[in-house]
Amino acid sequence: MKQLVFLIFIAAVFIVIWNLFTPSPQEETLVYFPKQELRIYAEVADSGLKRAKGLMERESLGSDRGMLFIFDAEIPQSFWMKNTKIPLDIIFISAGKKIVDIKENFRPCRSDICEIYTSAASAKYALEINAGLSRKHGVFIGDSVSVR
Repeated sequence: MKQLVFLIFIAAVFIVIWNLFTPSPQEETLVYFPKQELRIYAEVADSGLKRAKGLMERESLGSDRGMLFIFDAEIPQSFWMKNTKIPLDIIFISAGKKIVDIKENFRPCRSDICEIYTSAASAKYALEINAGLSRKHGVFIGDSVSVR
């Protein structure tokens, strides 16, 4: 009996450790720009921890990939590029799914003190994509966006 209890205990410890070190699958959504017929498949950052980590330490990002930040409140949103290795564009989107600001070509910050960038208008969402994609595809403030 003691051996069975011990084996169950070891199995439980193994499962806990396995879950701690195995990455969980990322939730993904489609962000669609109808005017440009542009599709971005975006990881969802909808918690404080996910938003804080963002795209930090990523080496690359596919041309049709991004990260969609979903905020609790529609207010001016702030970002920095600390520990981010990829140049990015950030598209700020209202709760009504209209683009309210675009910050282009944010450069990675490799120092301890990094500049903070704040949207010019209140936003409920922010989409990070590779630098230059918003200009390349003709994405402008006022354009509509669909999130599926």
